[in-house]
Amino acid sequence: MSNTTFDEIARSCSIADALMITGLSLRNSRGSVVEPPSDKGTYRSPFRQESNPSFSVFRDRADRHWCFKDQATGEGGNMINFVKKGCSFDSNGVAAELIDKELRLGLFKKPRAKSARSNPDGLRNMKLDDFSPLHAEQIAAAVGVKGTEGISRIFNRGILGAGTLFRFGKNGSYPEPNCFFLYDKNTNSATSRKLSGEKFGALKSVCPNDWHKRPIGVSSIHPKAIYGEVDDAVFCEGEKDLIAVMHGISYDRAIPICMPSVTTTLLPEHAEKFANMTCTIYAQADRPGITAALQWFEWLQPYAFSVCIRVPKALGDDWADLGAGCTSSEMELLLSAGEVFDVYIDEDILTLSPDAFPKEKAEPIKAKKRGGSPLNVDNMHRVWEAWNSLPDSRKESVADVCKVLGVETRGKENSKVVRGLNACFIRLYGECLRLRYCPRVSADPIACNYSEQVA
Repeated sequence: MSNTTFDEIARSCSIADALMITGLSLRNSRGSVVEPPSDKGTYRSPFRQESNPSFSVFRDRADRHWCFKDQATGEGGNMINFVKKGCSFDSNGVAAELIDKELRLGLFKKPRAKSARSNPDGLRNMKLDDFSPLHAEQIAAAVGVKGTEGISRIFNRGILGAGTLFRFGKNGSYPEPNCFFLYDKNTNSATSRKLSGEKFGALKSVCPNDWHKRPIGVSSIHPKAIYGEVDDAVFCEGEKDLIAVMHGISYDRAIPICMPSVTTTLLPEHAEKFANMTCTIYAQADRPGITAALQWFEWLQPYAFSVCIRVPKALGDDWADLGAGCTSSEMELLLSAGEVFDVYIDEDILTLSPDAFPKEKAEPIKAKKRGGSPLNVDNMHRVWEAWNSLPDSRKESVADVCKVLGVETRGKENSKVVRGLNACFIRLYGECLRLRYCPRVSADPIACNYSEQVA
């Protein structure tokens, strides 16, 4: 079916129609159900629980079709995308067919069935390359660990790959080369990052089209685990955290599970897979991370042999932060020592409160850059040499220094000389010498970084 037909179906579906089809509703900041807007509005997300409205609905400026945007997760699209997510469909085609049927549009035509040979791996919108040692090294660099042991352990589970991601825009699909993926055909879930560590616009990672943000790694569970053999399941929120933790876990039956976002849903059929397992949730030490960990604990508790949550002691830290610069043996020692994280087991987990953690990690204060451009350094030396050439009786006069340099004795050039002299004295001779020989240069000495101060 052509893109034109999809566009026409999307234009014909209003937000009210989409809510009716999915059985969802819009709620305001107080949690009360409200009528769909006629033009635009912001509400609580109908797809997940939240207290502050971050879900916007609006009409496209070009043809006035309805769109949505979840500011918290970055997800958005037209009403076909809305119905697909609201009904947990696997593809936009199923959502478009339902809209066409419910609104009696008569526009949808089922596409011809494709042969299995046309897409043998079943990886829609992803093209995997042959995984190489270079890919592993690039992923290790993006995560920040030393060595590729953790990458190999996850790759051997059949849920890690590298290649090209195909994204969709207004003008159709376009390739994003040099990406790595965590994917699970069992749950039809996938997430992707760039090998370079760069972002996709404002997003660190994206969920490929026609995939979901569900648990990744369920397909690697040993089939005998359900019948009594005990495995260890390792739950982490993101790709980097999972790789960092698995970098330090050499246990052969450790099952890596990636939960692509804090809103990842663990369906009952997924939770049953962890029967008789020891499940460890490696949570981030912030409010969303603890909230997600408690939700996953609630889903796992009826099935798992035991559940524990590990939380870094440093507020805001995640496991990629703790593993930064660690070799596999160093990370293994860190995970066994327990000096940098707290452990909560079974009933102890109920004492965890998201309110005791920050909403998000504070960005570290960046140190001021030292040094400077060669032009500024040369200028500082030039001012110093001019001052040093004067006799002691004339060294108190900034105007005399300006005359030696051949610049104006007032205005910007004068100020530049003043700042240059301050920087020279503080850098070369210290505050004592400045007070002794040049009291008129400045009453308030500047910082030692002259190159940042002089234009």
